[in-house]
Amino acid sequence: MKYFIHSILFSLFFVSATAQQVPFVYEQLQAEMKISMLCLSNDSLQGRLVGSPGEKIAYTYISQKFQQYNVQPKGEQKYLQPFTLKRFSVYTEGTFFDLKKGGRKLTFIGSYPKLFPASVSGPGKAKAKTVFMGYGIISGDGSMDDYAGKTVKGKIVVFQSGYPSSTFSIHSAVAAASSLEAKVDTAIARGAIGVLVLHVDTSAAVPRYKKYVQKNQSRNIPVMHFITQSETDLFDRAELLLDVRANEVEIVGHNVVGYIDNKAQKTVVIGAHYDHLGYDEFGNSTWRPDANEAQQIHNGADDNASGTTALITLAGILNKYGSKNLNYCFIAFSGEEEGLLGSNYFVKHPTIDMKHVLAMINMDMVGRLDEQKYTLGINGTGTSKEWNSLLGTITIDSLKYKYTESGTGASDHTSFYNDSIPVLHYFTGTHYDYHKPSDDEEKINYDGMFKVVKHIYLLTEKLSATPQLNFVRTKEDTSARISFKVTLGIMPDYMYEGKGVKIDGVTPDKPAAVAGIQKGDCILKLGNISIDTMQDYMKALAAFKKGDRTTVEINRAGNILIKEVIF
Repeated sequence: MKYFIHSILFSLFFVSATAQQVPFVYEQLQAEMKISMLCLSNDSLQGRLVGSPGEKIAYTYISQKFQQYNVQPKGEQKYLQPFTLKRFSVYTEGTFFDLKKGGRKLTFIGSYPKLFPASVSGPGKAKAKTVFMGYGIISGDGSMDDYAGKTVKGKIVVFQSGYPSSTFSIHSAVAAASSLEAKVDTAIARGAIGVLVLHVDTSAAVPRYKKYVQKNQSRNIPVMHFITQSETDLFDRAELLLDVRANEVEIVGHNVVGYIDNKAQKTVVIGAHYDHLGYDEFGNSTWRPDANEAQQIHNGADDNASGTTALITLAGILNKYGSKNLNYCFIAFSGEEEGLLGSNYFVKHPTIDMKHVLAMINMDMVGRLDEQKYTLGINGTGTSKEWNSLLGTITIDSLKYKYTESGTGASDHTSFYNDSIPVLHYFTGTHYDYHKPSDDEEKINYDGMFKVVKHIYLLTEKLSATPQLNFVRTKEDTSARISFKVTLGIMPDYMYEGKGVKIDGVTPDKPAAVAGIQKGDCILKLGNISIDTMQDYMKALAAFKKGDRTTVEINRAGNILIKEVIF
């Protein structure tokens, strides 16, 4: 793949009365946009994980494009602005166990998906006698107690994953106590010095392996997953050595910052994050591999090679055709997937004068405009009283808009909003491929992505004649702040404008799927809490914990149904 390509040729574009005139056409940008998308979402970048070699390929490409379009470097190291994050790295390949029982010996060296550290594992070794605990469950209602009559203090607890589903239902207290976290906490509370989790059902989905985790002081014993077809009695009253290799690592991410200096009084920041999930080393994927599947590359074409491609395209357009009444700062953020790290760092360590920033425009997932809904989401319209009047003057073909006022959300505009800067977030909606290996380039709607670029260009023209935007604090999008202990396992339809939360996708084996809730259903009530908006749903979800049982009232094609779920 060639990274340097010929500069864009532009010509005047005359449009119908329903659309507004811009000095460029889709056909002239389509090839350039596709090349950027193919470069950024290629397998060779291995998912653009923050701090990875793939991130380096991506930021090199973005820097080259900025340079090609005569966008000045405005980072701390030319175009780059490095920042660091610390994580606890647990190595699959350095992990092993050694088991001896009588004359039998079993030794395995870590290799996902056969043997690997659990995400709740601490580092170090544990050498002791084992106690096989069945499923390792103590249920809240007393119907199951695998620890009855057994002492585990100073020993290594071994148990099977899951729970006896042929005996207990998904709605039972036993199922509620079957999570790995609950089982490990039970073992630690009773004095275990290590845990080995056996997966004897090889048809079941393999747990995710997270190479990088945040250190948990309360769970500091080695915990391993082991896929096996050996008889479970081999693991009882054996001599076992567990060894989880780990160390604290410092990961360096890189923002890419470019600038068009027109010597104007005001600057518009345009941003998009370019990082994604890699091989799911941080564990943010919504995909669950089967037993015979290894981790796969998450290319993140829509999330967010699409926004980065739009950013690059706008850099070329605004350098050639942008109003000279504004300066433009283009930022490709890294570390967004790990908590808006790059944008947060930039706001705290800006390379431009933030007092002169008029607004920040963020593009995150702008590559999958639905051809039937034909609706573009624009969030943050309440962050300035001028937004509604400005946006109301822009029309593009028959494109519809869904506006939301909140300046916060799970993307990089939030960092600027928190610094009292008016923001907008452009978004074409969620889909089944979100945070899955299937989010690939061939599913991108380039015509829809061009409409986002066109809309932002027209908005900058309006902003060039706007001396000031008055910042307004909005009612916060609680989805960006609420901490959840449970999930229904649904993908909301963020473009839906009716009452309730419409479901755009259902994750297999999660509470919603188990309860028979389907794509297209609309959630009206969770327990006793009525759901009118997405914020209502988030608040309601935060009221539950693992093991809780409740009802979900849904509208399915005009029929009101009640479904029982257990978290």
